[in-house]
Amino acid sequence: MATAGLRERKKRQTRDALISASMRLFVTQGFEATTVDQIADAAQVSPRTFFRYFAAKEDVLFDDFEAEVDRWEAALLARPRGESLGAALREATLAIAEPFSSDEHRRDAQRFAEIRFELVASSPALARRSLEFDGRAQERAAVAIARLLGIDLDSDLRPRIVAAAAMAAVWTATRLWHQSDQDRPLTAVVREAYDLLEHLEEVLAIPLSRLP
Repeated sequence: MATAGLRERKKRQTRDALISASMRLFVTQGFEATTVDQIADAAQVSPRTFFRYFAAKEDVLFDDFEAEVDRWEAALLARPRGESLGAALREATLAIAEPFSSDEHRRDAQRFAEIRFELVASSPALARRSLEFDGRAQERAAVAIARLLGIDLDSDLRPRIVAAAAMAAVWTATRLWHQSDQDRPLTAVVREAYDLLEHLEEVLAIPLSRLP
């Protein structure tokens, strides 16, 4: 067991070194100009080692995304029976956002997110990868919601609509949080986004104002 634990720590250290080296190079010379060979050299490993951890350099920026979706899905499916769907979605998302409220993690998360936002905005390849991930995450959320509600995803639009709305609310709140001075914890911003989502019907009922 000790040997297995040491092996896992070394693998985590190597992955972290590759991520750190990638981010430094992406910032200093741009994503498109950075090669896998350069990343591997900066992390003091071989390119072959890089590909044991990442299929492509694009994947470095989205390393944590799949794991976060896994945690969110598990948290959602573990919510108690009888709880409203809105409350279940909110609490599952807050469980994922909670670690980002600590000062130490907040600084690291903010810097990483800022770099990722800038790179995705400037790179068509990263923009495509981001859209691919968002689509997969939204579909997984819809499947989980349909399962909780006991309805057929293929014949009922509601799970996909709710999943899309919830993801949009959280994505918008998170982006604004990263762009702000972050006086409030991320959990407070996420909670506010879900509060607004639950009252979206009231917003949609507001009469339009005619422009002068």
